[in-house]
Amino acid sequence: MVKRFGFIAVLLCAAGVALAGTFGGVTNTQLLTRAQSIQASDLGKGVTAPTDASIGTTPVVPALLFDAVAETANVNITLPSDADRSVDMRLILVVALSSVQTNADTLDWTCDYVTSAENTTGDGPAKTSTQITATTTVTTGNGLAIGDVYTVVLTFPNGDATNPVNAAATILSAEIHMTNVTGVADIHVLGAQLAYEGSH
Repeated sequence: MVKRFGFIAVLLCAAGVALAGTFGGVTNTQLLTRAQSIQASDLGKGVTAPTDASIGTTPVVPALLFDAVAETANVNITLPSDADRSVDMRLILVVALSSVQTNADTLDWTCDYVTSAENTTGDGPAKTSTQITATTTVTTGNGLAIGDVYTVVLTFPNGDATNPVNAAATILSAEIHMTNVTGVADIHVLGAQLAYEGSH
């Protein structure tokens, strides 16, 4: 699942958008789409680290520059207590082009993650991870210039056999990196959001 949002849409996601009826397998329950913000500075750096960078002049927007597959960043997210654990959660990366791109180039991302349950033996961060991927296609209509903003949506399945985001999960630990550099070869990560559904 890949979408492009403007900053207004991202803010709306953070504020909460009311949904009714059936959504994500939940019937006759009114849900709110909520988001937990993650700044670029919240992302830890892997053994091979992305480069600290910035975009713009007023304001100067901090970012992490990824331009090699080996570069990784990681984050620990305490899962929100108000999340509906019967549906998937999503990590939405907010990125900006760091060089001029060609129409239909793709930006491919990989995320390896684990969910850990409190007071449960063998269910900590050292267990086997689950890998998910997502692809964004950049287009002329959506912008190919330096600084143009896209989002990449990585979905954590509620029903994953090893790392579910279910009622038992307490914390989610994730590592992200570019899958390849054959399309978009360099990108600024501005931040991210953990998006989830929360019941009234």
